[in-house]
Parts: sequence; structure tokens; C-alpha cells
Amino acid sequence: MHKKNRIQGRFRLIPKIIVLISAIFCCFIILRIGLAISRFKYLPNERGINTINRKEINRIIAVGESWLKEGDYNKAIEYFSRALSWDYMNPRAYSGLGKCYFKKGDIEKAVEYFEKSISSADANTDAYIGLGNSYLKKNNPDKAIEYYLKALSLDDKISAAYVGLGNTYALVDDNEQAKGYYRKAIGLDANNAFAYLEMGNISFKENDPDKAIEYYLKALSLDDKNYNVYLGLSKSYFKKGNLDKAREYLGKAIFPAV
Repeated sequence: MHKKNRIQGRFRLIPKIIVLISAIFCCFIILRIGLAISRFKYLPNERGINTINRKEINRIIAVGESWLKEGDYNKAIEYFSRALSWDYMNPRAYSGLGKCYFKKGDIEKAVEYFEKSISSADANTDAYIGLGNSYLKKNNPDKAIEYYLKALSLDDKISAAYVGLGNTYALVDDNEQAKGYYRKAIGLDANNAFAYLEMGNISFKENDPDKAIEYYLKALSLDDKNYNVYLGLSKSYFKKGNLDKAREYLGKAIFPAV
């Protein structure tokens, strides 16, 4: 009788043992999944960069871009270079360096870094526009047009590429082409002060001071810190014979408000 009870007691333990084993197995599976996710988070890509590093790199580049915007190009270069020490193929950092050297007037270095940016990521509109601007500075309009068009082949909604094309055609005195591209830039970005300024410059060259003044005033309403706008207004009013207005705007071009 006692033996029978012991056997029955053991049988009653079997379901509990099965449940316990199942629970242990499930915990093991959950632990493995958690470890896999954790490893994936820290898993480096083909350049050895994991998720944590990528966030830090992006943060460093963002700081560099803020210094670039503020006009401290040496400080910006420091941060972009630091990002490249973590990720030697980062196209955004290379583009940032290209912009810095362009602003510093070192066009050869700008071209070098924009080309490295494209080598790192071919679909890079920012670098193509940078190359277009650089070759325009080098007085090579054909090369400039080539790169602006490459940028537009990737994204035809980039206002800066149309402004670049407008600048290039204005350089070779093809005013109709230039105006067409400036209008496209304005169509995409109605607050593009630079495009209005250049439309004013073309109107002035075409001996239409009234139209020039209209464009300059629009540019001025969007950006009152550009002395070229005041200079254009001064020349336009002078051409119209309005010497008081001409002197007023010339004074603002020479002595801008702080």
C-alpha cells in the first residue's frame, strides 16, 4: 500500500517537473534573444562602427556644422576631423571639411574633400553642389555646370543647385539662362534672398533699374545683412538720378548697422 502511494506521488510530480523544465527552457531562450539584441546593438558595421559610436560621430559632426554656421571654420575643421578619426569614410564629415576650406578660400583643399565625400557616398548632392561652387570659383563654368546637374539628377528639388547654375550662366553672360535658373530656385524656396539679389544684378546689367530695385528690395526684406543688396540699390538709384537714395544705400553698404 505504501509502495503504491509512493509510485502515485512520483507520477504526480511529473507534470510539475515538466512545467519547471519548460520554464527553464523559456528563460534560456529569452536570455539568448536578449543577448543577441544586445550584441546587434554593439555589432560594428563594415567600417567597425557600432550604434553607440555612430551616435557620437553624428553628435561631433553636428557640433562642427554649428561652428561652420557661426563662421568659426578652424573650430569646425577640428570637429569634422575628429569625426573622421572615428569613421574615416564619413561623407558628411568630408563635405563639412570641403565647405570650411571653401569658406577659407582654399579651393583646392575644398575640391579634395568634396571628392572624398563623393567617393564615400556617391549619392551625395551636398558634395556635388560643393564641387560646382568650387569649380565656379576656379572660373571653370563647364565643370561647375556638370556637377550642379549631377546634384539635380539625384534630387531636382535642390534650390542651391539652381542658384549655382544661375551664377554660372550669369558668369558667361547668358542672362536668359541665368534668370530661368534663379526663377526655379525661387519657385522652390520663396525666401531665397541670394536668388533675388542676383535677379537684381541681372536687371541692372540689362539697364532696367526699376526692376533691379524691385528685386533688391525683395532680397533686403529677406536678408538685411548683405551689403551687396545695399550696393545694388545705391547703383540703381544713382542710375535713375535719385542721388539722395543712392547716398543713403551707399552709406548702409559701407557702414552696415550692427
